[in-house]
Amino acid sequence: MDLTNQTDQQLLALATPLMDNIMLTANRLDNTAHIRDFPRPVPEHFSEESFTEQCQAVRRRYGTYTNREYLGLTR
Repeated sequence: MDLTNQTDQQLLALATPLMDNIMLTANRLDNTAHIRDFPRPVPEHFSEESFTEQCQAVRRRYGTYTNREYLGLTR
């Protein structure tokens, strides 16, 4: 898919469900669902063990994901 000719709104429409999934699955500690949109093969640093450790570290420091604010798009 060529993204260079997409408007900011079109790109946001593509990114929103991806971010929704990332935040939801990080909260659920669901690595399989979390990486569903990642390119294959998934890099080793996204192992289930590493994913869980990273999510738990984020939780300890910041809590769970509850909302986000769109700040803009960088091209």
